[in-house]
Amino acid sequence: MKRVLVKESYLFLIFLYINVLCKGIGLGNDSKVYLVLIVFGFIFLFLKILNEKYNKKELCVSLLFIVIGLLCYVFTRKITLLLTCVCIAGMKNIDLDKTFKEMLYLRSGSFICVIILAMIGIIENSSVSMWRNGHMDIRYTLGFSHPNSLHLALFIIVSLFIYNNYEKMNFFKYFFVLVVNVFIYTYSGSRTGFFMINMLIIICCFSKNKNFKKLLLRMPKYIFIFVVFFSFVTAFLYGKYDVLNKLNIIFNGRIAYSNYYLTNYKLSLFGRNIINDRNALFDNGYIYCYVQYGVIGSILLSYVLLKICKSIEKEQSSKRAIIVIAFLIYCFTESIMPNVFMNIILLFFAPILFEKRGCAEDYEE
Repeated sequence: MKRVLVKESYLFLIFLYINVLCKGIGLGNDSKVYLVLIVFGFIFLFLKILNEKYNKKELCVSLLFIVIGLLCYVFTRKITLLLTCVCIAGMKNIDLDKTFKEMLYLRSGSFICVIILAMIGIIENSSVSMWRNGHMDIRYTLGFSHPNSLHLALFIIVSLFIYNNYEKMNFFKYFFVLVVNVFIYTYSGSRTGFFMINMLIIICCFSKNKNFKKLLLRMPKYIFIFVVFFSFVTAFLYGKYDVLNKLNIIFNGRIAYSNYYLTNYKLSLFGRNIINDRNALFDNGYIYCYVQYGVIGSILLSYVLLKICKSIEKEQSSKRAIIVIAFLIYCFTESIMPNVFMNIILLFFAPILFEKRGCAEDYEE
């Protein structure tokens, strides 16, 4: 029986690592190479799901997720949420800690390769010019689609590094991360990415304190509620209060962009196709999910994230708390929330859905 489980896990890992590798080198959903690989990966994933043994609760939740993902895809023509739902449904009997370790290797390797290829001129190292702080600021992509994407990729790697080395973190590891962060920032100019990596390090340091740890474990659910509330309230009230105009400047226009989408796109159940709307940038993940995937898609993702936040406090997992807090805040500035291969904290839902007790009963002979 163990041999079968190993083969089935390999089927899932092929799907997962194809997507992780493609995102690691900066391929988007509009890439034909990525779309071909997605189809290839889907075949292996569905084989894994069809050969898996689920109990009633697991089967019902998994099917519900896939149906919602399919409906959102039909209405939006965006495959991201569907990929996330299918990925979670296929994660039974997958060792999450081992998966995170292998994801770290894949992402680090692809990140270094892309940067080296960009620096030696094999792939394009495009630049982005913008007026900031009273002068023209030139930022570089180092082979990625945008300077922000470059630093986001580093942020994900650092998150995986801290998760896999939490108990072994020391001064030299912190210093190494800080040096890399500064180096990438000199090219990307991404203040959000630079700040979030520094915040990860600071929270990780303080998490060793017993008193702070108690607070840390309770923080994720409150941060999630606050960020969602803040995103929608500021977007709805933008233009009515001067303080929101000042906040909008601090957040590089994100509140104004959110207001644009909430004003021009009314409520929907399963979202709508807004791919061709180029009138504003969509950098708030919470507003993005509501507009792109509708009320049902947003409820599904909110349910997943709240269950993850509650499980952290229950299981007293400091390293998960650190990563979840950082991603919840980052999602306020990037539209990565529904993408399980970028917003990796969504993978923490798998151990909640597929409890060890249930798995053991399914395979007990």
